[in-house]
Amino acid sequence: MRQTFFYLSLFAAFVMTPASRAEQNSLVVLELFTSQGCYSCPKAEELLADQFVNRPGVLALELHVDYWDTLVYGGSSWKDPFSSRSFTQRQRTYAQKYLRNPFTPQMIIQGAFSASGSNRNAIEHAIDQAKEMKFAEGWEMAFTQNIDGAWQATIEKSGEVAEAIAVVFLHEATTDVKGGENGGKLLSNHNIVTSFNQLGTISAGDTIDIGTVNAGEGCAIILQRVQQGPILGAWPCSAERG
Repeated sequence: MRQTFFYLSLFAAFVMTPASRAEQNSLVVLELFTSQGCYSCPKAEELLADQFVNRPGVLALELHVDYWDTLVYGGSSWKDPFSSRSFTQRQRTYAQKYLRNPFTPQMIIQGAFSASGSNRNAIEHAIDQAKEMKFAEGWEMAFTQNIDGAWQATIEKSGEVAEAIAVVFLHEATTDVKGGENGGKLLSNHNIVTSFNQLGTISAGDTIDIGTVNAGEGCAIILQRVQQGPILGAWPCSAERG
């Protein structure tokens, strides 16, 4: 996993380009828990890419779990290069709330609804429900980028108590899978989370250093109720809102 360091501060020590303000309605967050070792996951990943990755008002992410990495199928296993134990733990925490075991492909919508990652109708219904929640009211955030490509987010107004998560994701990657249930397949993944940094509670006046985002990557700030409750909203590192 890519290691990126974050900290909270009140003042930025960078020469910044003009701030782009992300306010009003935030994005609905889709978290697809998936694995390249899971035979049924490519269908869900294709659905994510075709219907949700570029949808206005939605932040669709792939979080690759690690419990498929050592499972043997047909005499071989496959270690997903994007898998992380922290994503497995995040999925398990959600599972405790929904009183069921984790599964792949699983879609968690706005930290509050669970659906099969291949069930478009269920996901669409959950997105509609999430839009009605309007948790992000009262929050305003502005993004800046310095001459070296590093991003910052400044909290201009804050609503209810929330924890911040800084996310960096790879827009697209293709992997030649050599073993496991998908052995011999060329898999395409999109919006693959490579850095997921939980920063604790934040409030108006705080500035979050997200770090440098390379070509082919994106980043966002997610606000979530404490103890991994419902997601309040998400803001991408861009003035373009869709």
